[in-house]
Amino acid sequence: MTTGEIDVEALRSKYSGDRDQLRAEYDAAVSKKAASKAGRGTGAGPELPNPVLMCHACQAHGIVKKQYGYRVMDETCDRCGGEGMIIQKPRPASEELKAKMARVEALIGEADSLEELERLEAALKERTIEALESALASTNKQ
Repeated sequence: MTTGEIDVEALRSKYSGDRDQLRAEYDAAVSKKAASKAGRGTGAGPELPNPVLMCHACQAHGIVKKQYGYRVMDETCDRCGGEGMIIQKPRPASEELKAKMARVEALIGEADSLEELERLEAALKERTIEALESALASTNKQ
């Protein structure tokens, strides 16, 4: 017996089973979903659910209206740089990245010049392997 697109017999057989069995299936599905959500929290870049966020300062328009007296001026949004969106950078999750960050942090204490210190701090703030490698390479050349 079917009503439109709904197969009543399939629904009846699905929900007329043992309540304990239905509860066990539901609990298994919920725990599987919770485990997949918990796995996302490791901080790795590819695991970000959506790395692109809408800029809330300009409401994704890229332009902010500012009022000076009676004049209204359109200015480029400072938060997103006029893009209207902000791309999240991946958090350091790999062991290689953590090791390079530790080496750069150790070199910050041993920095000889202000330029070298600023370069190391900028690389550490950016938190990418490329920036850390270039900072380490330039420090090793000197």
